[in-house]
Amino acid sequence: MSVNFESKSDIGRMWLGPDDSPVGQEKRRQRILANLLKVLPMTVRAKVTCEGIKDNAVTFRTVYEPDAAKDTENARFTKATPWGEIKLGIDNPTALAQFTPGKSYYVDFIAAE
Repeated sequence: MSVNFESKSDIGRMWLGPDDSPVGQEKRRQRILANLLKVLPMTVRAKVTCEGIKDNAVTFRTVYEPDAAKDTENARFTKATPWGEIKLGIDNPTALAQFTPGKSYYVDFIAAE
């Protein structure tokens, strides 16, 4: 099969479709995103801070920004993600050494198959 393109805009229309207006492009982006969300696994990301380490137990608490009107990462996490505390027992000394009290970390929740 042979395809002849007379200009770069012909190639763009093949990929983007005939409506290359900003509204048409936004509709296509939304459609592509909706289709991706159907096939990608559920993921929730929380931001936590290491509260402390005692023996081999590490305690984390989710970040909290009391002023949700602030435009900071912590405020966005406060409004959009889970809150609470996580306590993990870590028997591997090398893994345990990766955590520092007062430092923040991301925790991703992905459904197990």
